[in-house]
Amino acid sequence: MSRHHIATHAYDFRTGWVRIPPTTMTPDQAEALRDRGFTIVRSRRGWFGMRELPLTWYIPRSDTSGGSRIPIAPADEQSAKLRQRLSASADAESEADSVVAPLPATRRARQRAGEDER
Repeated sequence: MSRHHIATHAYDFRTGWVRIPPTTMTPDQAEALRDRGFTIVRSRRGWFGMRELPLTWYIPRSDTSGGSRIPIAPADEQSAKLRQRLSASADAESEADSVVAPLPATRRARQRAGEDER
């Protein structure tokens, strides 16, 4: 059985680290600290296990469906946009291929010893 995290300090960006009474971190305790303006807790687990963890680590997600919070377009719209981008980049590549890049000089800037003799 794993040990519980015991919070000893909490972080607020205005005041910095604040010592709090050692409490076992539960979702209710994490929400209470978050409501007071704290974002991170310094918690210990065991004798030497000290960590700084965000409060969101202890708070369960409100949506249990596992869905994304960011609205994502349906797959058909995404694939159409991707096809447009690919076709546009293919046109750009064909124009870039028609421009001939200058070739680098074939002679060395500093000649090797013995090259003049050849």
